[in-house]
Amino acid sequence: MDNAELEKQIRLARKDPSLDFQMIQMLLSSTLLALCEGENDEGEGDTGEDDPIGLSVHVLDDGTRYVPVFTSLKEMGLWDEEGDAGLPIDGWDVFSLVAEDDLELVINPLGKHPLHFSHEDVINILNDFGLTNIEEESLKIVGVVEDDPVQIKNVLTEFFSKDQNISQGFMALAQDVQTEQKTILVGILPTEDEVDGGILNMALNAAFDELPEGYDLNFMIIDVTDDAGENLSQGMLRTGIKFYDKT
Repeated sequence: MDNAELEKQIRLARKDPSLDFQMIQMLLSSTLLALCEGENDEGEGDTGEDDPIGLSVHVLDDGTRYVPVFTSLKEMGLWDEEGDAGLPIDGWDVFSLVAEDDLELVINPLGKHPLHFSHEDVINILNDFGLTNIEEESLKIVGVVEDDPVQIKNVLTEFFSKDQNISQGFMALAQDVQTEQKTILVGILPTEDEVDGGILNMALNAAFDELPEGYDLNFMIIDVTDDAGENLSQGMLRTGIKFYDKT
């Protein structure tokens, strides 16, 4: 696990808050290290009780309950001198787990550049950086993306391969019928089981770094049972370029 670029982005964002957006996108799409329940706390109090999220929860003197998470073994070693390997966990999953309880999140708590997110911060980030619902009547597929976005396809392929429920991936150019905003629309053909929303959100945030200027990016689930001729699912199957195939 190499998070050197993430750690660099954190340092830059601490000096220049205008870079927070890029830093959070990278954080959500990275693999981090967390402590599991029962691991020793070096200094600040453990909750002393089992927590439903499965990660080690700690308490500040003012009663604030938080989850410590780390970008590297080096950062984790500042907290845990025993050098336990920690639990690799995706950034989006960390935020999602913390959001399920009244917890706060601290990245690299004993490092030079710690990040402290309140519970409200966590909720807002999930809302701001998560997938948005597509309104069928407001978006239409207008063709294929002119300049083949190879880097976006590579990023998405890397994440899609982590979910066995993603069978195929398609890509097309769509446009908002009111604002004329261009969107690179990614169609996902699932297996019979539900696609992992966490992986989709991580893929979305990772791919944003490669997005051409002036374009938006969004995903849709292809419904092969919906045979209405002008809907997005049929339009994607008819026009979209297949770039991922599990088989």
